[in-house]
Amino acid sequence: MTINGGSQGGKDFTASLPAGRYFISGTTTLGGLSFSGVTVSAGGLSVTTDCVGTYLLGGLPNGTYWVMPSLSGDTFTPAAKA
Repeated sequence: MTINGGSQGGKDFTASLPAGRYFISGTTTLGGLSFSGVTVSAGGLSVTTDCVGTYLLGGLPNGTYWVMPSLSGDTFTPAAKA
């Protein structure tokens, strides 16, 4: 893409997961407000929540997973969810 004297918008991308792969997503909060920077882990994958506290763990096959949040110095309720 070339920018020459003007902004370029609308350069969106759409991803898809391979067949038989799924995702787990959610939000972390603190006092009812978005909580960013939390590491969320499940199925051997880990991601960090974004600026609005959301996370997405993608590419997981069928199965049962424990999803666990962590951030040094903080305690989460519940500590994990299946």
